[in-house]
Amino acid sequence: MIHFGKLLPTLFYVVLALLFILFFCEYLIYYIVLIQCQWPVLNPQKEDLALHTEATDRPVKAMFIADTHLLGPKEGHWFDKLRREWQMYRVFQTMMSIYGPEVVFILGDVFDEGQWCSSTEFENYIQRFHSLFHVPKDTRLYVVAGNHDMGFHYAITPYRNQRFINGLKSPSVRRLSIRDNHFVLINSMALEGDGCFLCRPTEIAVNKIAKDLKCARKMSNGCRNASAIARYSRPILLQHYPMYRESDEICNELDQAPDEIKAIKFRERWECLSKEASEQLLDILNPRLIVAGHTHHGCRRIHRDDVLEFTIPSFSWRNKINPSLLMAIDEMEQRDLPQAFRLLGEMNANVLQVNQLVDNMLVRVKNGEISTDKGLSFLEMKYHMLLSYLINLTYVVLRKCSGERIEGDPSIDRLIEIRTVLEKIRPIDHKLKYQIDKLVKTAVTGTINSDDPSNFRANPDALVAKLDGEDSDSDQEEETDGFKSTTQQSRKSNVYVPPKLAAVHYDGDETMAEKMRKASERARRRAVSNTVLRELKEEYLDAPVEDSQGLGEKRAILVHEDKRKIEYEENYMTRLPVTKQEKHRRRQMTTLGTLGEEITTFGESSAKSAKKRKAQRKGKAKKKKAASLSNDFGTLARPGVSYSIND
Repeated sequence: MIHFGKLLPTLFYVVLALLFILFFCEYLIYYIVLIQCQWPVLNPQKEDLALHTEATDRPVKAMFIADTHLLGPKEGHWFDKLRREWQMYRVFQTMMSIYGPEVVFILGDVFDEGQWCSSTEFENYIQRFHSLFHVPKDTRLYVVAGNHDMGFHYAITPYRNQRFINGLKSPSVRRLSIRDNHFVLINSMALEGDGCFLCRPTEIAVNKIAKDLKCARKMSNGCRNASAIARYSRPILLQHYPMYRESDEICNELDQAPDEIKAIKFRERWECLSKEASEQLLDILNPRLIVAGHTHHGCRRIHRDDVLEFTIPSFSWRNKINPSLLMAIDEMEQRDLPQAFRLLGEMNANVLQVNQLVDNMLVRVKNGEISTDKGLSFLEMKYHMLLSYLINLTYVVLRKCSGERIEGDPSIDRLIEIRTVLEKIRPIDHKLKYQIDKLVKTAVTGTINSDDPSNFRANPDALVAKLDGEDSDSDQEEETDGFKSTTQQSRKSNVYVPPKLAAVHYDGDETMAEKMRKASERARRRAVSNTVLRELKEEYLDAPVEDSQGLGEKRAILVHEDKRKIEYEENYMTRLPVTKQEKHRRRQMTTLGTLGEEITTFGESSAKSAKKRKAQRKGKAKKKKAASLSNDFGTLARPGVSYSIND
């Protein structure tokens, strides 16, 4: 027989152990885990102690969660609903009791079936939400709309939008300022940009916030009254959709997406904002931090080098096995803002003085007091252009940092014009570089280097007298002989002879490696187009071979041109003249020299040797011509003999 009296103590201990396990797993474990978290520590080097002189200037402690997805009546089992909501409730309330944040932001998808539920079910949703995420009196709670709360853009109706706004006190756009830290909360589905009942008011509200920020920064001329923002700081943007990105492949966080779905491409306006909307928000608001959700996985990235974006994972165990939240401390980043305003005021005063000086200088130039007939120095012009380029570039950077548009700004045209002028004067600058460096070195050292190559150049002034004497002697001899050369006649005549100059490409910026590469490329092209290589191609390749009847390449070309010429003459019943070039080419075909060159010309070295032989032939021809002319002149100058030249 079983004695229940003996089993009661055992059952008591078993029940007590089960209760302790239940208490530990469902209550105490949350404190043990979450107490390991801590608020971020501000960098002491970046912290401005002058801002903390009053109690109202201390940093703001904020907590961010996203995608709670409270289950509705249509989907999800009741036990699953009870389990997931209890887990979120315990985590949230434990965080409230341990850390006590000043403000809590829930970034969309609060409800899982918000777009399908009825009015009664939505009211039940609101009550459950406030019971789960109850906050103390000194903590403020703000909610951003998500696509599960009212639907995607195409499914949103005015009724659903207004129902969410009234239930959670969450308009489409809201600016919240806590100790000069400005939070901008935006409904991501209202950034479609199609001018609908939801998008158009959102655009107007965002532009108004941007104008208030500019007025607080003293950068707008349309600020009639006092600005709604007392002190400026770059805002913090809070929304449901993350900013535009192609996928989660760039994310490398502990709570990142699984590897099997990281490479899946995002669809604009579904998994993230459109690229156009993202750029507009960055341009208009110029935020310092962006916090979003929606993807259920963590990610961190940087926009435009200084805008940090956090994508928070889902807060529900139903969507992610390791849900997370974000704890942040926000402080004004413009600790030197008063000094910047003072410097800007001084800059305005200095600009007025500069304008007066420039106006006075222009008046003096117009009155002729300042001479400008000799133009402007090249170096002075270059430095003025560089200074103007830097001024305009600084202005463009300032507008970009201020979140303003630069499209259509006159400074862009000035930058393009100045850059074009600087590119055009680079050849002149390259030619003057040696002289400028030499003058600067001489001015610094005070002496001229004895090894300077310019000391050994020819001095034309020392040769003038000797040349004049030789010219006079030769003129006397020619007058006595009654003969004048054609060259000296043209030299003494007043007829202008234009110099034979050809436009060449400027290659002053090319390095020796680039020149060698181009030379090798030209040699390769010559080698490829060579007759021998062409014959090798015809022999070893499978391409069709043109029958040239055993003629060489040049002769084949000449035969082809003759056929075209004969065909033209027969069609139009006319005879074409034979030019000197054609006669010369026909004479070349009959010589053995061309055949030898075709056989021996192979590659770059042979091309160089051919040029060398050609130059040698030209040199020999010039020597022979000079010798014949000297013999003729000697014969003409023979004494006792007279000659007559008849036309």
